[in-house]
Amino acid sequence: MIRGAFEYQIIANIIGAWVTLNGGKIVSHGIELNVNNPQITNSVKYHLFTQKYEEQELNLIAKHFHLYMLLHPNMDVVEFGGGLGFISCIIGKKINPCNKHIVVEPNPSISRLLNSNRILNGCGFEILNQAYSSSLETVDLDISGPFEAGQITTTSKTTVAIQTINLEGMVKKYGLHQFCLIVDVEGKEFDLIQNEFKIISAHCPMVLIEFHDKFGSMSSVISKFESEGYRAFQEGGNVCVFEKVE
Repeated sequence: MIRGAFEYQIIANIIGAWVTLNGGKIVSHGIELNVNNPQITNSVKYHLFTQKYEEQELNLIAKHFHLYMLLHPNMDVVEFGGGLGFISCIIGKKINPCNKHIVVEPNPSISRLLNSNRILNGCGFEILNQAYSSSLETVDLDISGPFEAGQITTTSKTTVAIQTINLEGMVKKYGLHQFCLIVDVEGKEFDLIQNEFKIISAHCPMVLIEFHDKFGSMSSVISKFESEGYRAFQEGGNVCVFEKVE
């Protein structure tokens, strides 16, 4: 196991160096991504290069989101946690250009990278450099490590104050009615489910959530969705799609 991890890191470092030498861009599943940022680790570059990045999300989107959006061509999309924009661009290339597609990304540096990748792939989604919170007006975002590990915290010495937005605020700001929701917010998904589930149930017939189990129980959330008339779909791991039964 140790030897395997050591060999993996060597290969990841080689790929990371190669990507840097070739302009800091990678093509994964037809999406061109600028990864020229010190918060993008060689492990992320490796998974992009080997077409394994966000594999669970990609499979669930291919099986459920794309079909749902074909059947409901006027459906808008809201994403909490845009990251590099890989999933945003996958969806951005499929969504009806007339529909609203809003992507929330709290990390200022990554938000700029997200915008670069939006332009590279000819997508039209709107980017909000804000963080999710059901109640707070601002939060402290830890930007000391890799972008995918960024969390809301008061203990890190390297934080930046970020304005927040919640789901109710998104609905009011953009006049949303029915929309697909994608959530990858490093544990804050449990805040969202606990405090804004009525809004989800009223407006979101399709929801994709990446769970971070150290912050709460994934199984209890699945039970909650199912009790409110949703079907749950998984590919294994910590990502789940919920589709409301009509």
